[in-house]
Amino acid sequence: MLGATIQHHLDLQPEEVEDTVQTLKDNTYVDNIMQIGSDVSELEKFKVEATEILEGAKLPLHKWESNVESLESEDMPNPSKILGLAWDKKEDELYISAPEYPEGAKVTKKSIVSHLGKVYDPLGIVSPTMAEGKRIYREACDETKSWDAEISKPLEQGWLRWTRQLRTVKIPRSITKGIRKIKQVHLHIFADASNLACSCATIAVVEHSTETVKGLLTAKARISKRNTSIPRLELIGGQMAANMATNVCKALKQLPIASITIWMDSTVALFWILNPARSWKTFVANRVRKIASITSELDIKWKYCPSKENVADLGSRGASINRME
Repeated sequence: MLGATIQHHLDLQPEEVEDTVQTLKDNTYVDNIMQIGSDVSELEKFKVEATEILEGAKLPLHKWESNVESLESEDMPNPSKILGLAWDKKEDELYISAPEYPEGAKVTKKSIVSHLGKVYDPLGIVSPTMAEGKRIYREACDETKSWDAEISKPLEQGWLRWTRQLRTVKIPRSITKGIRKIKQVHLHIFADASNLACSCATIAVVEHSTETVKGLLTAKARISKRNTSIPRLELIGGQMAANMATNVCKALKQLPIASITIWMDSTVALFWILNPARSWKTFVANRVRKIASITSELDIKWKYCPSKENVADLGSRGASINRME
């Protein structure tokens, strides 16, 4: 009801504040509002207009936080939080925290799944190492049906070795340091698969007037279904990449996205994807059809890359945090 009330109030606003209204509609998450800008004056204008608009609905905005000190409310803490992630505003970095596994605690299915759930990583930055943790959980499920039964010693040793390599990871909040106008964004999405996991990762190449920068936007890894051939798993990875392209474009719709390219090292899966009109078996046909729809909608280019250059390889095979960095 609150969301509907806010939407109705925003629909009543004059055209003079149309840009701010659209931002409030697109970038409001429960009781948090997020906005980016190409210069400080643009953000100052948004702050003033957004405050006035929501004051009209008796919903005062407060606790403004920014990597620009002049835009902040008074006495705001640092580090702070942004959508659940710790944010060091001075360094403009996000922290992905991983708690320590209690020393001497029993290792059971329940304790494993509980510990995996404590790693909050909505962007999937540490998904390559999480894939290994999920593999151990699946093997624990194979061993015992009881939630509270201890797992075997070899598996327990593997789990404790995996938890010891976990630690807090720092990532830049923004690929582009500072506030600058963006000319174009090129998205390069990589897909890969193995018997451990299917994985995809998005690298953004951002063009400014003076330079071009690049960095990891998001990644995802999911445990592979058993008794499935590698080409079919690679196709699943391709579908994950296409779905990721949809989600990233939706999240970045304020930015000028010039091109989207998906890279794979599987020639078989690429052949399926690039020939959607052919008659394939049901498993392949269903996924190729969905991929073709997204490809047409977003004008995606599909290309081959060698395995050594495939960024998603880490996610599909699993990796420690040290190796990821």
